[in-house]
Amino acid sequence: MNALRMMIRPIRHGWSVQLTDGRELARFLGPCARQRAVRYLRRAAEGLGKAGAAGAAGAL
Repeated sequence: MNALRMMIRPIRHGWSVQLTDGRELARFLGPCARQRAVRYLRRAAEGLGKAGAAGAAGAL
């Protein structure tokens, strides 16, 4: 199993949350899109932290 990381990348008119293999998880458009994408990443990291150390390995 490959360890994947999540990242935000700029797209036209907004930001997207993607895995390092290129799969897109979420897309945020319009004003405050970057802040919403960062919030998405933060909450995903918190959720993985509650799942245990094995689930959070290499998540962010």
